[in-house]
Order: sequence, then structure tokens, then C-alpha cells
Amino acid sequence: MNVHILDCDRVDPALLHIGGEYSDMFISALSPIRPDWQFQVYWPQEGELPEINDSDIYLITGSRADSFSDEEWVAVLRSWLVEADRVQARVLGICFGHQIIAHALGGRADRKGAWGVGRMPAETFGLPFEQANLLVSHQDQVKELPPGANRVMGSEFCPNFAFVYKRMIGIQGHPEFTPEYSAALANARRSRIGDARVDEALDTLSEPLNAQAVLEWAADTLENA
Repeated sequence: MNVHILDCDRVDPALLHIGGEYSDMFISALSPIRPDWQFQVYWPQEGELPEINDSDIYLITGSRADSFSDEEWVAVLRSWLVEADRVQARVLGICFGHQIIAHALGGRADRKGAWGVGRMPAETFGLPFEQANLLVSHQDQVKELPPGANRVMGSEFCPNFAFVYKRMIGIQGHPEFTPEYSAALANARRSRIGDARVDEALDTLSEPLNAQAVLEWAADTLENA
């Protein structure tokens, strides 16, 4: 399976030693469960987008950008997603990727007004595990799903935590993050998030995660779509 990673941000150089770029984190997380997958990385912020077909998988990473912004590259990526939907492409969106799928295809993403940080469990609906325990770092979230999308994860803080839409999956949480990176990112954003919220989030990082189960489900769903 060919997997095209659309890496939508650059990791802070001070944090690169932890896991590399976001595309590197995804390759590290996915390779053990799908050793036959082949990865190619694109940088949408630099004008790089892959051609779309219905046999490969496209993975859209997180980003500091707003999925609903008027930035040129964001608008171009939304248009790319409209075309991906037209040809029934297989797409996995994480955080910003999750939000931009929804926003491009008739849903709505917007600012929450509060930070989700650290480990944040979400209830699941019809999935092979009862709860998704993932790391998060976001202010924006999906407020309205695209018409016809099926909500598959939700929490009080983020009701539309994950959805399936045709052959696309959106997940707000970060199955590619490690607790080490989550802690470093939260501390780097401490002045924006606030000391109390960061400290609260750091206290959750020793609690168990099931990111591998989430990725297994997403990989199975996309392969069999």
C-alpha cells in the first residue's frame, strides 16, 4: 500500500530531537503495524500535493494553522479534498487533518475557546474498543460533521472526536504522539495555554494509551474501504 503523508507543519527545531517531523512520527507509529506500507511525504505549505487516485492512502497531519482560515495553502488543500471526495479517495486526517476534512466537505470546524492538552479519553461508537485514549493538543475542533458522516468517537470536551465519511477518517487525537513529545509541546506552549492547564495535562501523561489499537482500526478500515 502506498501512503502519501501531507505534512502540514514543521516541528519546532528545539523539539525535533524527540521524534523528528510529524511525518516521521507517523512513519514510526505505522511501520510496526503495517511493515509493507510505503511512505512518501509532501509539504502542502510549500505547494506540494500528491495526485489523487482511489487505490492509495492519503494522511493529513496536524498543524498550527486553522482549517477554516483564508491562508492560500489551506484553501488549496480544502479544494484538493473536494477532488479527493469526488474520486472516493482513502484519506486519514489527524487533528488539523480531521478538521479540514470536515470543513472542506460540508461540515464546520471552529475555535473551541479552551485548550485540549495531554491525554484525553473519548467514548467510541461501534468500534472494536470501548474508549480511545489518545494524546491531544488543540484549540479548534469539528463543530458540525459533513452530511452523511458517521460519528465514531466523542467526549464531553470534543463531541465529534472522530468520524468516518465514505472512505475518509478524521480523528482529533494524535496517535503518533509520544508522552515525551506531548510534554515538550505543552511546555513550549505554556505561555499560550496557561500554567494551570499545562500542569494538569502533564499529570495525565503517565496514564495508559491505546494509540496502536486506534491506528490498527484506522489501517484496517482504509485498507478494506
